[in-house]
Amino acid sequence: LQPAIAYEPVLAVVFYLFK
Repeated sequence: LQPAIAYEPVLAVVFYLFK
């Protein structure tokens, strides 16, 4: 299992929203 795949795109969205 690679949970990283689940949170990497989420982090990308978070960084985009907070940028």
